[in-house]
Amino acid sequence: MEKTAPRLLIPQLKPFYAWVEPLSWALIRITAGLMLIPHGWPKLMMGIDATAQMALVKRGIGPAEPLAVVLIILVSVSVRNSPLRKIENSPPPY
Repeated sequence: MEKTAPRLLIPQLKPFYAWVEPLSWALIRITAGLMLIPHGWPKLMMGIDATAQMALVKRGIGPAEPLAVVLIILVSVSVRNSPLRKIENSPPPY
């Protein structure tokens, strides 16, 4: 199947689209990171014991404390290293 360039909504804005495309990927990454903050911030502020009780023991997951540490680290680090980073470096899907 032959890959073709997408049809532009307003063809006269082609230079603007070319200039804005790299910024759009940054906007997507920033938005995804900011959306993760409400999930990670309470876990980070409550500490390991409260996170273990609230998120893991309540669901019957154990050992709770070591997993709470992993959970806090993963959510906190994912704000900085969004999973969309792979998408950012990949070619557009068209």
